[in-house]
Amino acid sequence: MFSQSKLTKLIVLLISGTLTLFSASCGSGKQTSVGLNGAQNGSGKSGGSNNGGGSSATPTPTPTPTPTPQPSPTPTLVSSPTPTPTPTPTAGNGGDDGGKGKGGQQGGGHGGRGVGSLKNVSIPGPSATELADVIQNKQAAIALGKAFFWEMQFGSDGVTACATCHFNAGADSRTNNQIDPGIRRVDANGNPAVDANTFHSNFGPNHALSISDFPLHTTISDNNNIVGSQGVFANKFNDVILAQGAENETSVADPVWSISDGNGGTMNVRRSTPRNAPPVINAVFNYRNFWDGRAQSTFNGVDPFGNGDPNARLLQTDPNNPNATIEVAFRLSNSSLASQAVGPPGSDVEMSATGRPFVKMGKKMLTLTPLGLQQVALDDSVLGSYSAAPKNGLNTNYIAMIQAAFQPKWWNSNVVVDANSNFLHNGTPQNTDEYSQMEYNFSMFWGVAIQMYESTLVSDNSRFDQYMEGNRNALTALEQTGLDRFQGKGNCTNCHSGAEFTDASVSNVLAQGSVVEELPGGRWHDVGFHNIGVRPTDDDWGIAAADPSGLASLSVAQMAALGQVTGTRVPLGAAVAVRGAVKTPSLRNVELTAPYFLNGGQATLSTLVDFYSRGGDFPSSDVDPRLERVSFDAGDKAAVVAFLKSLTDERVRNQSAPFDHPSLTIPNGAVINNGVLTEQTITIPATGASGGAPMAKFCDSLVGATAQTCQ
Repeated sequence: MFSQSKLTKLIVLLISGTLTLFSASCGSGKQTSVGLNGAQNGSGKSGGSNNGGGSSATPTPTPTPTPTPQPSPTPTLVSSPTPTPTPTPTAGNGGDDGGKGKGGQQGGGHGGRGVGSLKNVSIPGPSATELADVIQNKQAAIALGKAFFWEMQFGSDGVTACATCHFNAGADSRTNNQIDPGIRRVDANGNPAVDANTFHSNFGPNHALSISDFPLHTTISDNNNIVGSQGVFANKFNDVILAQGAENETSVADPVWSISDGNGGTMNVRRSTPRNAPPVINAVFNYRNFWDGRAQSTFNGVDPFGNGDPNARLLQTDPNNPNATIEVAFRLSNSSLASQAVGPPGSDVEMSATGRPFVKMGKKMLTLTPLGLQQVALDDSVLGSYSAAPKNGLNTNYIAMIQAAFQPKWWNSNVVVDANSNFLHNGTPQNTDEYSQMEYNFSMFWGVAIQMYESTLVSDNSRFDQYMEGNRNALTALEQTGLDRFQGKGNCTNCHSGAEFTDASVSNVLAQGSVVEELPGGRWHDVGFHNIGVRPTDDDWGIAAADPSGLASLSVAQMAALGQVTGTRVPLGAAVAVRGAVKTPSLRNVELTAPYFLNGGQATLSTLVDFYSRGGDFPSSDVDPRLERVSFDAGDKAAVVAFLKSLTDERVRNQSAPFDHPSLTIPNGAVINNGVLTEQTITIPATGASGGAPMAKFCDSLVGATAQTCQ
């Protein structure tokens, strides 16, 4: 296990047209504290940006998945050394605890990283010094994060939570109205493809998926649509309504996600995301999050882009004057989960009406009863002591929970500001366009608290873990054969390496000493991001696409080759292999997390293994050269599938602690009768620490599916 005596953080510093990589010791805490470089708001002046993550934009026919602020910094090219990070301390239970256990390791794998017990891997996260500047009670922060994650009232519609798309083993197993036509598809020039809003024959909005729809690509047919996650209806944000989850919004005609009303007109249905929802369980081990890695390791308290948004600011109480605040730049290292958590709330596909800023979200949330639409078990492993059962919700409020979790300097001033942090007066906000310090800083509370909670979602007790810890009876002979084929004939550990079963992990970046590496043949790419020929490259550029914060690319390797990154090993003008590359997902609990791949194009483990056996579906010069046709025979395939099932942690299957949760009602398509649209829903009961009945898997819910077809 890595040493915990020193913390060096790897910072991906995004500054307009430049990106600087450097490592900075955080042992003293100097790099981790916020920069107090703003003016007091008491002066009525501010250079801060809107904390909300976007302005009230007019809806467009093709929605953007995650609207964010567009900073306008001055380009600066800064030279820096090649990063050589050293490990972060284990942060069990959401923060800064010591490491757990000493599981065995098995040889092979990418860069010498053998697969092994996850108990042997330190949980990444900010240092204790960093957290102490932000958090005053770690357990209170975890409780707040769990409530935030499962809170249905948070979405603009008053029913959409983070958990809505991550309810089953951290993933989404719904089968109705999950189709996206492929809005990320581009032409050869990078412009939206002419068919980006075109649904495949027999697919469309509100489609009920059937077993015959899969795989989406076969030798005789091809479907370029995406099995994503339904989010919200097309609406323009007007304002929040205090003490109410559903917001004041105006419906907008949606030319993509609408269906016939039976009377010659159309009715909107919920939009669906252009990528399959990746699991949040074990996501703490990823050094960047989202499929394209846009959730940066450094959290700026406002949006996913870390230092890429130099205008991101929070308000801190002036230590010399409690009636004033100081505008500060907030930076928290090793916090990709926090960066990820603040992305979907502003998306007019996933959770929000178009134009809803984060300050408005804070304004609403602080007036709501936490989980007021949901049951919380009295023996919930985190929220049990707060449960108001048999009534819905918690016996506290979000103001008290934030005060218990976070340091007072982030919420205790009586300053009132506008959405741009301009000082208005002291006292209490008088309308929904005036904000307290707590409301203004809500994006930071949201991101950090959810990260604290998600850092506890570690599934390290599968039968595979037990086997690697010395229990040689934990795996059957067939599963052991599958492990052998996985590491040997299949070369699966070229990407699915380490105890995390992904090379996109913090521990692998630490082992590499860099976020970039050279591939066989001399081209460069970002560690943990690969094109494996799931779809043609132009269907989704992945990490090669432009960074929404304003950079030419999300890829460090590509930016370095363009001369817009310093401090890497990538030579100026070097060839790169990043187009269509996306983050390697972990295979832990993969039995429970179908559909598979970025496009959700595979419904079963059997067809998933077939894909790798034939070496992918769309060969091109963009595909990783290490992807090979391995030609598994029937015995190999059965063994590998059996082995993959051994990666399931039964606590995840049974929804027991730490994977227990409040109840949740989620939309699952709609029906129209006599011109009236009625949503279909699935209600998931609350579970306590001891868990409950397993949820249905994705394949089992498909129309026409049988036990044999889903095997």
